[in-house]
Amino acid sequence: LRIKFAATREFLVGTSSLKARCIAFGSVKEEGDTRIADSLRRNGIEPRMPRRSLSGREKGVDTSLVVTMLEDLLLRDPHGGTLDVTMVSGDRDLCEVLEPLRRRGIEVDVAAWRHTASTELMRLARRFVPLDDHFDLLTYREERT
Repeated sequence: LRIKFAATREFLVGTSSLKARCIAFGSVKEEGDTRIADSLRRNGIEPRMPRRSLSGREKGVDTSLVVTMLEDLLLRDPHGGTLDVTMVSGDRDLCEVLEPLRRRGIEVDVAAWRHTASTELMRLARRFVPLDDHFDLLTYREERT
């Protein structure tokens, strides 16, 4: 199965939100593998795809996501601009960033597949969006050649 990037972007931010900044955080197996990054770019999503460690594990993906969120918070419009955050992840580690954001009055929506979503992350979110309910809209089966 593959993700329909354009449909996912539209589902999360709508069609009228040209100002929306969409970033995908992930990793690639080999340096120079740009297949996913190229597809993300074509669909209006900025890729952040470092190479996995030699053991095949992701390194630094969560940290990159948190740093980007904090940069956006620090650099947002000081004249009343708002920051709407939708995080597509179920990773419990990300609870550590949601708690301080909530204390500052910044709410984060969380979208994830139900089986991957941490109960704690769902609790901290302003709203939890189960992607399972939109499976056919957001995914497709890749034809094997």
